[in-house]
Amino acid sequence: MKINTYEYDEFKDFIEQEDPLIVIDSCVFLDYYRYSSQTSKEILEVLESVQDNIWIPHQVYYEFIENHKKVKKEQYNKYKNILRDINKYTD
Repeated sequence: MKINTYEYDEFKDFIEQEDPLIVIDSCVFLDYYRYSSQTSKEILEVLESVQDNIWIPHQVYYEFIENHKKVKKEQYNKYKNILRDINKYTD
């Protein structure tokens, strides 16, 4: 798999265009469940500020629908397990 990387100046030129096209990957949306509520809020604010320039491919929507319940459950269990571990160590 080839990964494209850009120097800072190239990226800066791109993002400062009048109407850059921003393509969002499903991980961006799934990460809302992984981040703190404050971080999620800040990301959402940034996305809202460029909403007219965002394109979400159908595949991204499909992947989100397929994975969001699993990711939510993982995050819930992560905190549930922390509580279990804390109780175990304090006993």
